Amino acid sequence: MASKMKPQKTISELIDLLKSRNLTFEDSFSAEKLLSQINYYRLSGYWRKYQINPDKNDNNFVPETTFEKIIEIYELDTALRNLLQKGLGIFEICFRSKFAYHFAHSAENGQLLYLQQKSYDNSKISENEKPSELLEKIEKELERSKEKFILHLRKNSCLMLLVDEINQNNEYSDEILELCRQNSEFYKGLTEPTL
Repeated sequence: MASKMKPQKTISELIDLLKSRNLTFEDSFSAEKLLSQINYYRLSGYWRKYQINPDKNDNNFVPETTFEKIIEIYELDTALRNLLQKGLGIFEICFRSKFAYHFAHSAENGQLLYLQQKSYDNSKISENEKPSELLEKIEKELERSKEKFILHLRKNSCLMLLVDEINQNNEYSDEILELCRQNSEFYKGLTEPTL
C-alpha cells in the first residue's frame, strides 16, 4: 500500500510550520525570499542537527536556533563547495595536461595513441568499457567541439583526416601524420611545454 503524501504548503505556511517548531526568524520577508530561491527541503538538511530529535519525529528546534544562522551555515557550505570545485577544476586541468604530455612522449606519435584501438589492453577492460565506444565518443566530441584549437585543426583538415583514417583502419599512417605536420600551422608552431 502506497504511503499518503503530505499536502503541499505555501512558503508562508512552511515558515509558520517552522515557527511552530520553535525556529526563530529575524526577518520573515527575507526568509520567504530565500525559501523561494533555495527550497525548503534543501535547507532541511542544514537545520536537522538543530532539531531536538528528528529521528524520533521530534522536529522542534533547540532553543535560540535562528533561520538566519542556518542560512549562514548553508552559505558557508556553498562557498566551500565552490572553492573546492574551482580547486578541483584547476587540479583536473593540470593533471590532464601532465598526463597528456607524458603519454604523448611515451612513443613515436604518442600524442595520437589514445585514438588507436590497439592502445587499450582488452584483458583489463570490463564489459561496460569498450574501447570502440570510447573512440566513437571521442570522435563525436571532436565533431561537436567549438574550442579554438579543435576548430583550427578542423580548418586545416588534419584532425578529421586522422579521425576518418582511424575509424577505417583502426590506426593511422605515417603519410597522414606527415600531412598534418606539413599543412597545419598548429603543428609547425608547437613547442615543448615546460612542466
